[in-house]
Amino acid sequence: VFLKSREAAAREIAVADSYILFDIDTAEDYTALLERYRRYELPTDEECEVILKTICRIKPERIRHCYKTAEVAADISRALNNAGQPVDTELVRISAILHDLAKEQPKHDTTGGQILREMGFKKVGEIVAVHSILTNSETTPSIEAKIVFLADKFVGGEKIVSIEERYDNRRRSLPPERAKLVRERMAVALQVKKELETLIGHPLEKVITGFEE
Repeated sequence: VFLKSREAAAREIAVADSYILFDIDTAEDYTALLERYRRYELPTDEECEVILKTICRIKPERIRHCYKTAEVAADISRALNNAGQPVDTELVRISAILHDLAKEQPKHDTTGGQILREMGFKKVGEIVAVHSILTNSETTPSIEAKIVFLADKFVGGEKIVSIEERYDNRRRSLPPERAKLVRERMAVALQVKKELETLIGHPLEKVITGFEE
């Protein structure tokens, strides 16, 4: 009765939690809940859409960049798995989709990580927090974090590019001291690339769909 009397004051608020609509009325519902809870720290595709479009209001072109990065990250993940390296491919994919959710804010990587941790998506938040500067991590970055970090460096806008091209495009318009910092960060990216290629057994350019030398 109380809620009905206040219905005119009700407002819809977008939240990244599909569980608020999840009923447990049957044994099948309970089984489904247990399976979903196993991956509770990973937002669903629908939750990712809400986070990007409604909560964070990311520009369409930036969202397209995120999904292209996720495609590259998936290619690298598959190659590593095929080479016998255990990779949580779904964690990589979701983290890549959300890596730029705070792009318009200062320190967008650590800010984005904090936003996701506050939403309850800790594992994804940890990867997003270091996707720009891998050395931001207080611990040794996971292989999943390295994949997302590197996949982002292979995508300029919505186009797949080489790591050198990606960093050169940034460096051209910077003053010398900033350009030096970009070169140092490129060196880190190339080192991670070499590390993953050693695990896979051949260049990443050979496993990334759409890469043109």
